[in-house]
Amino acid sequence: APANLNRDDTGSPKDCEFGGARRARISSQCLKRAMRQTPIFKATTGVEQSYRTKLLVQKIVKEMYGVKTEGEDTSLQPKRDIATGLLRKFAETLYSGFKDEQSNVLLFISDSERKTICESVQKIMDEVADAKQQQGEAEKAAKLLARQFKERTSAPDIALFGRMLAEHPDLNIDAACQVAHAISTHRVNMEMDFYTAVDELKKELQPEGKEDKGGAGAGMMGFSGYNSACFYRYARLDWNQLLKNLGGDADLAHNTVKGFLLAAYDAIPTGKQNSSAAHNPPSLMLAV
Repeated sequence: APANLNRDDTGSPKDCEFGGARRARISSQCLKRAMRQTPIFKATTGVEQSYRTKLLVQKIVKEMYGVKTEGEDTSLQPKRDIATGLLRKFAETLYSGFKDEQSNVLLFISDSERKTICESVQKIMDEVADAKQQQGEAEKAAKLLARQFKERTSAPDIALFGRMLAEHPDLNIDAACQVAHAISTHRVNMEMDFYTAVDELKKELQPEGKEDKGGAGAGMMGFSGYNSACFYRYARLDWNQLLKNLGGDADLAHNTVKGFLLAAYDAIPTGKQNSSAAHNPPSLMLAV
């Protein structure tokens, strides 16, 4: 279907020159995210989806103490402040430095990592009263977790697509899956859709004598790029690397491969779907 599934910086569908022809393109990162977020991937692997974020600390504090509301118990705020400081220490020791309230880089975090950090912080707060000692315990616990997380994960999506942390390379995970940019099997020309949105009350409510020349007119108008293409997609998966990334868990690795294949079939980028409904499934899948 005519669509704009993956936009470039100008809002137009991505494209590329290939084989002497201009072709439609969907980036590999767009396809990988679509696969990760396909419900069948989580259902098949049985593991919660990981997430990329700079807001790990806020996420865990919210889970521990909820969202701050008017009239809540004032004793919660000091606990929130202590938890925020300890979580920041954990995140800095494990993953990345901070600027203001956010990590310097997007962190790719598994659900089990998040839960483990949350439990460690709660334990320190329950057992240690002195603030300085709490910070020391947090750093010690984070270093232990770094050894536990090193070069392995329980998250299928991180095991497949890898993780890179420049500040803490020990937690890097080599991707077990490579995904190519999808390109159209044929030449495409960029098409432009000139659209208008009618102000449906303009004619009724405009003061008499001030009607637009030529009628009620449009409330807004503009251009949107689109194309229509049959895409060739390609990905490869390294079983041994996947098994290593998942800490030797063969059952989870098998489920990850199955989930990956099913998700590859279901995965469709979300760009401008409300205005294009381009939910075309693959016509052919070939595994070698």
